Amino acid sequence: MRLARQAVELDHEDRLGWVLRCHREFEVVERVLRLVLSFDDHADDLGVALAVPQFPQESTLPLPTLIDRFRILELLGAGAFSRVYRALDEISGEQVALKVLHLRSESDEATTRFQREIEVLSSLRHDAIARFVDAGETKDDRGLTRWIALELVEGDALREAAKGRDMRWLAKIAAQVARAIQYAHDAGVVHRDLKPSNVMVTDDGRVKVLDFGIAALRNRGDRNRLTTTGQVLGTIAYMAPEQVAGHKADTPSDQFSLAAMLFEAATGKLPHGDGEDGWLGLFSIAAWDGSIDPVLLAKLPTDLATILQRALDSDPALRFPSLDAFADELDRWRSGKKIRTTRPGWSARARRFVRRNRRPVAAGLAAIAVLSSALVVTASALAMARKESARAQAAGDQALLPLLLEEVAQLWPREPATVPQFERWLERAEAVSTSGLTSAERIERPEERRVFTAQLSELPASIDAVRTRLQEANTVLERTVQQYADEWYAAAERVHADPRFHGLELVPQIGLIPLGRDPRSEFEEFAIADIGSVPQRDSRSGDLVLEEDAAPVLVLLPGGPTKFGTAWIDTEDRFMHEGEVLSFADAAEFGFRDVDLDPFLIGKYEVTQYQWEFITGTNPSEWRAGEENYGRLMTALHPVETISYAEAVMAAERIGCTLPTEAQWQYAAAPVDRGLYWWPENEAGTTPLENLNPKDSPTSGRRPWYDDPYSHHAPVGTFAPNPNGLHDILGNVQERCLDHFKVAVFTDPSIEVKPGTGEVMTYGGGDRSTRGGNYHAGFYNNTIARRYGPTEGVRVGHLGARFARTLRRE
Repeated sequence: MRLARQAVELDHEDRLGWVLRCHREFEVVERVLRLVLSFDDHADDLGVALAVPQFPQESTLPLPTLIDRFRILELLGAGAFSRVYRALDEISGEQVALKVLHLRSESDEATTRFQREIEVLSSLRHDAIARFVDAGETKDDRGLTRWIALELVEGDALREAAKGRDMRWLAKIAAQVARAIQYAHDAGVVHRDLKPSNVMVTDDGRVKVLDFGIAALRNRGDRNRLTTTGQVLGTIAYMAPEQVAGHKADTPSDQFSLAAMLFEAATGKLPHGDGEDGWLGLFSIAAWDGSIDPVLLAKLPTDLATILQRALDSDPALRFPSLDAFADELDRWRSGKKIRTTRPGWSARARRFVRRNRRPVAAGLAAIAVLSSALVVTASALAMARKESARAQAAGDQALLPLLLEEVAQLWPREPATVPQFERWLERAEAVSTSGLTSAERIERPEERRVFTAQLSELPASIDAVRTRLQEANTVLERTVQQYADEWYAAAERVHADPRFHGLELVPQIGLIPLGRDPRSEFEEFAIADIGSVPQRDSRSGDLVLEEDAAPVLVLLPGGPTKFGTAWIDTEDRFMHEGEVLSFADAAEFGFRDVDLDPFLIGKYEVTQYQWEFITGTNPSEWRAGEENYGRLMTALHPVETISYAEAVMAAERIGCTLPTEAQWQYAAAPVDRGLYWWPENEAGTTPLENLNPKDSPTSGRRPWYDDPYSHHAPVGTFAPNPNGLHDILGNVQERCLDHFKVAVFTDPSIEVKPGTGEVMTYGGGDRSTRGGNYHAGFYNNTIARRYGPTEGVRVGHLGARFARTLRRE
């Protein structure tokens, strides 16, 4: 009773701190809080700290008829500060969701929040965020009414939409939400209130994120201070621990909330609290030690559990570096790819050890200091533990060091968006580097000490590498956009005027250097910065001249409605051309699939051995630069080969690229009606056009353009470009694609194809598509239609890659 009265007597701004400091005495504080809530004579003193503002029940309020130009049709919902109506815009005829501030909630806080929501929503333009229509103020007999008109989303809230759905569907929806919120983060907006009721799923499966009412503008220094439960009731269940602890809610907080939503949808329970509102809900999250019930984790597929455990880490610095990275991992798992996140091991156990044992570790400090520190998230806890105890310092360094070394491979690409991740990593790595030798001396077990010392010796090189990436990321905007402003402007003008692009507004692509138009295809070409020398154009021909250390070059293609597949098959499943049977078709090559491709960038050349070694530090090629093969010296301009699917994806993503989808590859290879090759045979002449293997073909003598002088792969760009300006698309080395390999992709509509890219998303049992011919294959196997599906791990000397990149539109 004494504690309850003490709590009541505190100012409401101090009451949260009192609860958090007492968090270890869970049962006592729970009883105290319930007593506080029962004190009728002190109810008014509790103020807004323990209850939302009290407004008349919505059912008792008359429905307004008209607000400004909007005719009110029905009440959709109400919150602490506002009501939302379905309304008809009498000017446009559009139905909208009209959000109206309560007439009795005209406090400075409510008004400021409402104005901020207008500012936030009017700045966001994304397909998965409810569209802002208009905002304003209207005066009538009832006084001043503030309103926001938003797109009316027809569908179900996530909790309802998720009923009966499998986990892959849930992951797909979560990835869509993640990319929408990442867009908001890139615009400087943190949502801070992600929960199932703020995510709508339309009837056709599209996501719409709602309610940016308490969003923070990162460049304004907003803080989500939990001084009133009016700001958090109904939201507490999905809050990140740092929000509950009163720290600034930033982008990792949104990631945690989204992961908590996905975890709950998949398992039926939240990972970190009991789901209560008010102080008791805050308290249950505050008391969380970062562990997730193994019974709940067992309900999840292993890889999905691993992904969610990282996104739900109680230390914000140890979550995914961005929501895009979280979404990428969900997409990898959903499509059957190998995820990159590792299972929590010693690092996670050590962090939990520090969290659970702060009191004995810091026994020399006053009890109040121990209790206060217990709620600080892991990074801060480790920093404090180092000051409090040599034992905790060693445990903290042991926990962080292997994770830091593991993260180095994931700290890409070198772009402004990645700068915060570089800086956070360096801060933690430099701290461990400073204290590491002392920590090593205090590790008791010899084997653990040996492992830690070996890892510590690797850290300086990693720090230097990340510092270099940080410097390049901090200057890449200046070096690739500002320095080439005139070239970007000229390229944008040409693209906009090119009828093939239908008025596309090209914006500068960070990290790319404009090279101008290809003289034949008249498509714009770009070099990827910081990989090697930028190719220059020959003063006479206009062709690019490649040095051995040439950077990758990308070609911008318009995309649009197209088909991939082949029509060159007769009723007996034979490839036919001009009445001649060229080869027998495989079932995987029969038919067409309609796709609508977004504009995209794709490599003009296959990835060279120099580029691969620069990006990854290795050259796995069977036919390697510097070696002689059948009288020819291999050079760094020869294509890389003997690479697995995962290695190709990793290398591409390090430089902000990806692999092309099958649909993109075929679109880039030749027009769909061109035939089995990218050239008409009657226009081929006698010059070799691709590096193929003609010696085993009985028809090679009748096709002089088919005979080439290379027994193995040739330097990229040796042979003629196709009409889109791409070299070696049908020869040299076969090329990996992003997709799962599905035999019936052209004939089975249930096989999922991703809009915009044509990526085959339906799991293919571990097989991945490859396209194009190669120096090793005979004439029959080097057509545009040929598809192969080797397993992800296959590495052979005629299998390489070509990079692609998504075109940024804003």
